[in-house]
Amino acid sequence: MTLQETAAVFQILQGAYPSWSPNKNTMVAWSALFADEPPEIVIAGVKAFIASDTKGFAPSIGQIKSIIHTPPDQLSESEAWALVRKAIRNGIYGCYAEFDKLPLLVQKVVGDPQQINSWAQLTEGINTVVASNFMRNYRTELERMRMDAAIPKDVKAVLEQHGIGRASIADVYTSALSGHGPDGTGPASNASVLTNFRALPETPQEREV
Repeated sequence: MTLQETAAVFQILQGAYPSWSPNKNTMVAWSALFADEPPEIVIAGVKAFIASDTKGFAPSIGQIKSIIHTPPDQLSESEAWALVRKAIRNGIYGCYAEFDKLPLLVQKVVGDPQQINSWAQLTEGINTVVASNFMRNYRTELERMRMDAAIPKDVKAVLEQHGIGRASIADVYTSALSGHGPDGTGPASNASVLTNFRALPETPQEREV
């Protein structure tokens, strides 16, 4: 979004949240971090947030990113596990066919057909340990996908030039987009985000030390 397009978004937000008083730096940040998204998509995300908000506080960049980068038909963790549980029931002899029926993201979290077969042979723990581990891993993969879609292309390019892997990007950028600092206790300022990026090792060799 351009600064002019961002101003139009802010008009909607200020209409819904009269006490919200963004400054020029806030507008620059929104424009930069939504540089890859068409303004109409951002506006749709803002309107969706306002329509469902019950707390009365203006959204962070990350909250809008989460809305516009979450597919409407995305399976929840419990829905994904229900599909896996169904596959496990026929996993002794039909693990390959059952694995092929699963959505690609669910397949990625499961790993391979043999994992379906292994789970099918368990006599206990399927609905407790296995279910808990799968849903946790599914949540993690969903968050990684959202984060990857949310990071502007120019930011990705700079980080990749410096050899910073996606795990390092996730640790810093996810906290920034969520509106919290790295310790999760307060808002993340632009300065704190930059400080954490700069604190990352400069080269892959330094990260291995």
